[in-house]
Amino acid sequence: MRTKLFFAFIFIIFFTILSNVVFERLVIRDFNDYLGGIEEDHIYWVMASVEGSSSQGVFDMPILGEA
Repeated sequence: MRTKLFFAFIFIIFFTILSNVVFERLVIRDFNDYLGGIEEDHIYWVMASVEGSSSQGVFDMPILGEA
């Protein structure tokens, strides 16, 4: 009886540790994807600012300086 209870507790502890490790990996991966998305947004913002500062083949330097 005691050994069954002991093994049940060991199983629950092992399962809890495993689920915490999996959850940690998922959170870290999601956060890294978030950071990559922010970096990509900044790149596209600069590209759009550079493209928007050009009119008739001439760059508008004050607008380009803000990018």
